[in-house]
Amino acid sequence: MTTRWTAPLIAFVFFAATTAVAIAFIVPTAQSILRAYAETVAAHEQLEQRYRSILARGQAQRELAARERTISALRARIPTDRDALAFVRSIETIAAAHGLEVRIAIDWAAMGTTSANRRLTETPMTIELRGPYPALVAALRDLERRPLPIAAASITVSGDAPIAGPQSGAGSRAQLVVQARALWRTP
Repeated sequence: MTTRWTAPLIAFVFFAATTAVAIAFIVPTAQSILRAYAETVAAHEQLEQRYRSILARGQAQRELAARERTISALRARIPTDRDALAFVRSIETIAAAHGLEVRIAIDWAAMGTTSANRRLTETPMTIELRGPYPALVAALRDLERRPLPIAAASITVSGDAPIAGPQSGAGSRAQLVVQARALWRTP
C-alpha cells in the first residue's frame, strides 16, 4: 500500500511546493509590478497635467504680453496734461478747416483729482461749434477720427436763422455742442 500512495503523494508534494514557491515569490513580484505600473500611470498623468498647465500658462503669458503691448500703445496715444495746448489746437484746426466758429471749455480744476495710484485723469470738457450744418457734420466726423477720440457724453445740435451773404453755403447756421470727457495721462 505504500507504493500505491507514493506516486500521488509525490505529485501532491510537488504541487504544494510549486504553489508555495508561487505564493512566496511570484505573487509578491506580480503585486510589485502592478503597484509600479499604477505609480507609473499616476506619475504620467501628473506629468501630463503639468505639461498642459505649462502650455496654458505660456499661452496666458503670451496673451498678457500682447494685451500689455496694446495697453502701452493706447496709453502712449493719450495726451499728457502738458500736451493740452496741442490737443486744443487740433480741435481748433478741425473747426478752421470746415469754416466753423469754435469755443472749447475744459475743466482744468478736475485735473488735480488724480489719485496717486491712477495714471489717467478724465477731465470734463465742452466743445461748441457754429456754422453750416454740413460743415458741423464733417467736423464731428473728423473729431471722431482723431487718434484718440473724445468720449462724448452728449451731443446737441440746434439750428439758427438762415445764413445770408456770399459765404452762406447751403443752408442755415447750426450749433453743435459736445459734452465730453478728455483723457489725460499723468507723466
